[in-house]
Amino acid sequence: MAKDHKMRNVAIVGIALLAVYVIFVNPDVLDQAKAPTPTTTNTPVNDVTTSNIYNGPITVRFPSSDELDPSLAYGEDTELDILLWKLNSDGTYSKITSVSSAEIGTATVTSSKDLKTVYAEYSVASGQDYYVYSPSASENDRSAGVPQWLDLNNDGRPTYVFPINIAGFPQNPGITPQFDFAVTLLDEGTFTLDSPANVDVTDTGKQRCSIKWSLDAGASGDAIAVTRVRFTFNSTTTGEWYPLDTNISFPTGSDPNSPKQKIFLSEFTPTELASTYRYDYMIGNGDVKEAHFLLSPLNGETNFEIPVEAYLNMDTVSLASQITLGIQTVDSFGNQAETTDAVICS
Repeated sequence: MAKDHKMRNVAIVGIALLAVYVIFVNPDVLDQAKAPTPTTTNTPVNDVTTSNIYNGPITVRFPSSDELDPSLAYGEDTELDILLWKLNSDGTYSKITSVSSAEIGTATVTSSKDLKTVYAEYSVASGQDYYVYSPSASENDRSAGVPQWLDLNNDGRPTYVFPINIAGFPQNPGITPQFDFAVTLLDEGTFTLDSPANVDVTDTGKQRCSIKWSLDAGASGDAIAVTRVRFTFNSTTTGEWYPLDTNISFPTGSDPNSPKQKIFLSEFTPTELASTYRYDYMIGNGDVKEAHFLLSPLNGETNFEIPVEAYLNMDTVSLASQITLGIQTVDSFGNQAETTDAVICS
């Protein structure tokens, strides 16, 4: 499906017609870039307060677009796969229907006293490079809250499941209620970790080795999900470096010039290996749900600077101190990859 289709959100005005949209908020800081924690209870919301309500078929449309460029429309069964589920009294889920394969997928569900909330499971279609971008805030009054992170197909791949309240339409014989429930996607891009020049440290004692790494986003794709930052020293003698002083400044938002979060090596988890010492800083649980997204607006080439200040004890360094930076990313299918680069401070 061509990405240059225009998506127009259509507000259908009438007594029984209502258009509703989910609004997504871009992250500005590292913590806000994490998708929200899913709800822990699975109780459907019942907003029916009057007996004069509609029970019957309801048409739900599922438009989807690019988070950073709303003019790019995506479709069901091409970029997305959408299934609708209901929650059973024993806490299990049963599939109701699949959403039709179209640029704006459509499904018909039947509201009744026993079915007031349906659960829309969004997953990226096979072979597609996108992320379903979960909202950090919602103004959709037919949403029962933040999305849940569930594996309803028992295939080992959790996906976002959005509760949608379908109850509460007024009676209007002859007219089938319809509304829209929209999510946005991020076009998964590729990033490379540049290779700065080695740094000469000529003085003795406690000295700073300043390294200016950057993650360079290509012109294709607009996002990458980072799940781990790793430092590796080519020594097991911990007295050669200072964890309380050594730090990395990591990008916090989509703007490469936005403020950065300074993370000290003492906040990392250390691991001594056979001939190296490794420090890991995990972001969330390493999954897409809690990953930190670096966004490259409108598929433009973007360089995210990642300066590092490594404080070394030049009196005890027995050989050139090689420091390796590793950035772990994850795709929408849960596959992880690591990009590394090494610099020598000598």
